[in-house]
Formats: sequence, structure tokens, C-alpha cells
Amino acid sequence: TDLSTPTDGSPPLARWNHAMSAWDGKLYVFGGLGNHEGPLDDLHEFDIASGTWTDLSTPTGGSSPSTRELHAMSAWAGKLYVFGGLGENGPLDDLHKFDIASGTWTDLSTPT
Repeated sequence: TDLSTPTDGSPPLARWNHAMSAWDGKLYVFGGLGNHEGPLDDLHEFDIASGTWTDLSTPTGGSSPSTRELHAMSAWAGKLYVFGGLGENGPLDDLHKFDIASGTWTDLSTPT
């Protein structure tokens, strides 16, 4: 599948220093640095089979992580985990979980 010509949906803004992970036939892109927008905190999903982009930036629950670049993201058991990176005020050491099925972010930085 050619990721540059999606069959549906709009691809995310051009960016660098972002993170990308794959889960269940889909690619997920979070954050990074936009050409003119500065640091980003958006989440996008690309369905490889259908060639469709979906903007997941408005969660159904919780708050998305702050804007960042140079962070890490991994997928496991239907969840995306975003750690650290460089925020607008310097290095970050926070951990966030996104539940793909429910569209909910959870901040894991502070023990409950």
C-alpha cells in the first residue's frame, strides 16, 4: 500500500521527530515537530488494508499527552504507550497509555 496516496481520510501534517507504532494491521503516528506548527500532540491511525487515515486526536476519555518530539511509542495488547521526549520546556519523563478500542488516554506517570 502506498502511504502517500490514501484512499480515504486526510494524512497528518508533515512532521519529524515523531513516533510511530503498529498494531493489528494499523499504523499509529503521535506528536513530533510540524513544519510551521511547532510541537504536536496529535494521534493518527492508518489502516494498511483499506488505505484510510483517521484522526484520533480528540480522545473519548482522558487527556492526550502534551506536545512533544523525540519521544518513544510502543504498542502492546491493544494499547499505545508514549514515553518522554522533548516538550516545550525541556525533557519529559511521563508515561501515557492510549486504549485503541475505547479511544481513552490514561496518564501512568503518577502511581494510583
